[in-house]
Amino acid sequence: MPLPDQPPEPSPSDSQKAPLWMGPCFMLLALVIAFQHTSPGVPQWIGYAAALATFLGGLAATGIAFGFPEISNYLGPAIIAVMAVIPTWISFGPGPRHCSGGLSLFGFSLTHGGDVECRVAFGFGAVMLWAMLGAGLWSVWKKK
Repeated sequence: MPLPDQPPEPSPSDSQKAPLWMGPCFMLLALVIAFQHTSPGVPQWIGYAAALATFLGGLAATGIAFGFPEISNYLGPAIIAVMAVIPTWISFGPGPRHCSGGLSLFGFSLTHGGDVECRVAFGFGAVMLWAMLGAGLWSVWKKK
């Protein structure tokens, strides 16, 4: 039993609810993203992939808000796959890359940029996303 000054623990059904407005807002944001021009040297399909991932996320949030949490079982892997395509292109696609970033820790700072660093960083992210997708699909397949 919770103490009188603490709020009660949320029930599982409360944690699966999403505001009704969230999904449509993400779907509208996806339309805005889809009509943006990408930076020079970046193919337009990268922008479309970002818009698709945002749209699918909005669709999943809408389904959850209306009482269909199972939709995330189907759209979740699709969202991860579409999101993984972007760093995969950055790391393994043709043409030069330039990224810049920095890290500051305990007064020491490190800034870097350039083609190799950019490809390695995004390649690591891409591999992690594809591994996460593969592990999730493997887990589902083993349960069946």
